[in-house]
Amino acid sequence: MKTFFKPTLLALFVILCIGKINAQSDESTVLINGNAGALFNDDGRNFSDKIMLGFEVNYFVKPGIAFTGGLDYLTANNGTTMGVFGTRVYPGSGAFFLRHRSMINLKSRFNSDFLLGIGYDAMLNDNFALEFNVDYHFLAQGVGIRAGIGVFL
Repeated sequence: MKTFFKPTLLALFVILCIGKINAQSDESTVLINGNAGALFNDDGRNFSDKIMLGFEVNYFVKPGIAFTGGLDYLTANNGTTMGVFGTRVYPGSGAFFLRHRSMINLKSRFNSDFLLGIGYDAMLNDNFALEFNVDYHFLAQGVGIRAGIGVFL
């Protein structure tokens, strides 16, 4: 369990030390993003079985509040596709966000998961952002760390 804290603390430090850059999170804005990452837990599987790839669409219903839907692919169990839905909340006017996600296994209802996390949109220009996320997976009992790119429309 101690091995989770080092990558988590490092990711938190990076997210909090990046300067405040406003993300475009106005009402009716759409954010499309893709990401890649890994799940860190002590279940005995190889690292290659813990890689995650994701694609999601976020629709801002109010400034700073978005509903999320998408797909995640996990390399565990010879490949598992998960349906994802949840919310994002951007407190204040910055690019830092809190999120919750539910992951539903599309092959069976087993191995689904619930996540709570934090993230940061480091804006490259008015429409593109680098995204960094750290999530706690409650059922997998591990920390997921992801990085990706987002496009605000």
